[in-house]
Amino acid sequence: MFKVLEQAGPFQGQSTANVLAEFLQDRCTQRAAKAIMSAGGLSRLMNSSIKEVEKWGLTPKEASLLKAARELSGRFLGEEINRTEITSAAAAEEYLRLKMSHLSREVFSVIWLNQKHHIISYEEMFIGSINAAAVYPRCVAKRALELDACAVILAHNHPSGDPAPSPSDVDVTRKLQETLEVFDIRVLDHIVVGKTTVSFAQEGLL
Repeated sequence: MFKVLEQAGPFQGQSTANVLAEFLQDRCTQRAAKAIMSAGGLSRLMNSSIKEVEKWGLTPKEASLLKAARELSGRFLGEEINRTEITSAAAAEEYLRLKMSHLSREVFSVIWLNQKHHIISYEEMFIGSINAAAVYPRCVAKRALELDACAVILAHNHPSGDPAPSPSDVDVTRKLQETLEVFDIRVLDHIVVGKTTVSFAQEGLL
């Protein structure tokens, strides 16, 4: 999925705190390390609001830089995936984690794929409350036909952070499978995004 670098980057082998301090142009690595530790890890630090990041010792400008870095990393990974086939569940999960793990409300998204499993588009289709999003199989099928999609990867986030699929998650996935199968469109996976990710395909739920 990803090309191997021909030469090691200048930050390879350095600690996360050292890389963060370099990014923030801060000579005090200890301050970067404290922010990461206070947040409970780099992932939570990158996905937190500006106000939260400030509580962990970073300035408003540095907090804004982190948000920009997170957005850029998501767009970069999206472009990298768009250039090739989706052959790795791990790559799809990482892409969706960057897209969805920071969302405060539950969102149902779809990655539309062509016959060779190249990405046609990523779309957020349904937005719900903090607890649930209403998903309409007919709307998903209609959009798939509009895009001439041959396969899909479904995804939604759990704002609670717990990625464990609920019975309703399993139920709506089966309904979507049944609806899309009528049009010969495959559901390759359904990925739930929380603090970590869960793949229906890997869990044997598809």
